[in-house]
Amino acid sequence: MGDRQFDIYRVTADAVPVNFEASTLTEVQGRTNSFATCRVVVDGKAGYCTSNTLADEELVARAAETAAYGKEIDVDLPGPAAVAAVDVFSPETAELATSELADWGRRIIDGVKKGIGKNLPVSVRLDKNIDRFSIRNSRGVSYDHSSTGLMIMAELTDAREGDIHEVFDVEYSPEPGGVQPERMVRYLVDYYEMGREAAGVATAAMPVLLHPFAVPQFLLPLLVGLGGERIKDGTSPLKDRIGERIFDEAVTVWDDPFWAGSPGSAPFDGEGVAARKRALVERGVLKSFNHTLETAKAVGQEPTGGASRRDDGRPTPGIFNLVMEAGDAPHEEILNSIDKGLFLRYMAGSGQANNLAGEFSMGVYSGFLVERGRLTKRVKNVMVTGNVYDVFGRVAAVSSDRVNSWTDDNKFALMPYVLLDGVSVAGG
Repeated sequence: MGDRQFDIYRVTADAVPVNFEASTLTEVQGRTNSFATCRVVVDGKAGYCTSNTLADEELVARAAETAAYGKEIDVDLPGPAAVAAVDVFSPETAELATSELADWGRRIIDGVKKGIGKNLPVSVRLDKNIDRFSIRNSRGVSYDHSSTGLMIMAELTDAREGDIHEVFDVEYSPEPGGVQPERMVRYLVDYYEMGREAAGVATAAMPVLLHPFAVPQFLLPLLVGLGGERIKDGTSPLKDRIGERIFDEAVTVWDDPFWAGSPGSAPFDGEGVAARKRALVERGVLKSFNHTLETAKAVGQEPTGGASRRDDGRPTPGIFNLVMEAGDAPHEEILNSIDKGLFLRYMAGSGQANNLAGEFSMGVYSGFLVERGRLTKRVKNVMVTGNVYDVFGRVAAVSSDRVNSWTDDNKFALMPYVLLDGVSVAGG
C-alpha cells in the first residue's frame, strides 16, 4: 500500500430528555448513542467507515478498502499540539437526578399558569447531556474531551379563533447553576401579557431592535458566506474580501471555543485541529473564514478549527461557538430611544432567501410593535426583507447585556441586542 494517513473520531453521548407536552409529563428516558468514524487517505484518495462497534484497527482497514473508489483529496492531518484546557464538564450536572429535572418542569408549568391566571397548555423539554469525544490519527494526535449540558425549552400556547399566541424561552449551561427556571417563568409571563393584543404593521422601512435569539438568524448569510467549501469553489461573495469592511464598526463576531457558558466549547475540533479563539468580523472588518483541513489547503490558508464530522465521516467547516461583542448601553436604554419600530424576538423561515448573496426574507414568529420606547402590541402577518451586508452596515446600537442563543445549525451563541436602522418591513 502506498502513502497512507488516517484519523478516528469517536463520540459517546448520554442523553436524558424529560418532556412535558401540554402540561403533561410524556417522556423520561435515558439513552446512549455511541459511534466512531474513520477517514483514511491512501495515495491521495479518501475512504470512510462509520460504526458503533468496530475497534480502531478494523475501522482503519475497512475505510482503507473504500479509498480506492473515493474522491481525490489533498489534506495533511495535524500532528500533536498544545491544546488549551477547556473545562465544561460539571459533576453536578452528571449526577443530577431525573426527578429533579421533572421537578423543574413542573415548577415552570405551575409558575407560568399562576402568572398568567389561565390554565393554558405549557410544554417544557429538559435535556441533560454527557458527551465524550476523542480523536486519534496516524501522526500521533491523541486527544480526549468531555462536556456536560443542561437545556430547558418552554413554550406557552394560546390558540384563539383566527390567532395563535405562542411564547417560548430557552436556557442552557454546562452546570445546574447556569440555568434559571424562575427567570424563564418571568419571561414567559411577561411576553405573554405584552402579546395579548395583536396588531398589523404598515409596509415601511423602520428601526428594528433584534433580540439575541434573532441576531444569529439575521447573521445566517454571513455564516454561509464564510464556509470553506464556498470559498474553495469560488461561490462566496466574501472570498476575496479578507481585510475589507463588510459591517458597521460596532460589529465584532468571534468563534470562541473557550466560552465557559457553552456545552459546545472544546479544545479541539472534529479533525484534531487545536482550538483557538478567532475573530470572524472585527470592528466591521472581515478577518477569517471557516475551513476544514482540505478547504484550507485548497486555497492556501490555515485550517481554522471548528470542523465537525458528519454521519458519513466527512468533515464540514464550521465554528465552536458564535459570540458577538457587547456594546455600551443596556438594551432597555436602546429600546427607550425608539419612537416607532419593531422588536423582533424570533423569526420564521430564515433559510428562505438567497443567503449566499446576503439576502434574507423572514416572517416574524415572535415580535412586538415599539411605540415611544415601549413594547405595546404583538405583531402578526409581518415579513422583513433585505441584505445582511446592508442592514448590518448601518447598526445604530449594540447592547451591553447579552443572552445565550443558538445558530441555525445548532451551535451555541452569545448575542447582544442589536438595533438596525431602516429595515424593510411588509405588513399583512
